[in-house]
Amino acid sequence: MNRRDLLILGGVAAVRPRTVLAQQSEKTYRLGFLGFGARDTSTIEGLGAALERRGYSVGNNLLIEARYAEGRLDRLPGL
Repeated sequence: MNRRDLLILGGVAAVRPRTVLAQQSEKTYRLGFLGFGARDTSTIEGLGAALERRGYSVGNNLLIEARYAEGRLDRLPGL
């Protein structure tokens, strides 16, 4: 291999696009919880525990957003 062949090979290697293998991010699911009564964290914790048994992880691939009307029916449409 002479010098010219080496330069051509080096140029082709520098121009060739590099393949980047990235880890696919896991999809994050968002769950909405609408409660009529007062704010109750035990319900949300129980729901999160039940979903964790099915393979979801709150904070990693699952977000639970809870809204409470606190007994006021007129607040429900805004929530």
